[in-house]
Amino acid sequence: MTLPLAHMKFTIMFLKHLPDNSLLVLLDIFNGIWENGNFPAAWREATIIPIAKPGKDPTNATTTALFLSLVV
Repeated sequence: MTLPLAHMKFTIMFLKHLPDNSLLVLLDIFNGIWENGNFPAAWREATIIPIAKPGKDPTNATTTALFLSLVV
C-alpha cells in the first residue's frame, strides 16, 4: 500500500538517522515556509487538548493547563 506524501508519518527516529546535509535541507524548507507564510493547509488546523496540571482544578484551564496541539 502506498500513501500520498502528505499522509506519510515521519517519526523522530527518522530524523535522528538523517545525515547532516539532509537535515540542513529540511531546515531550509521549514525556514522558507516560516519566512514566506506559505503554510500547507494541513498545518493551519489543529486539535487543542488542555492537560490539567496535577493537583489543579481541570475546569480552570486558562491558568492550570498545558496545551497540546495536534495537527490532524
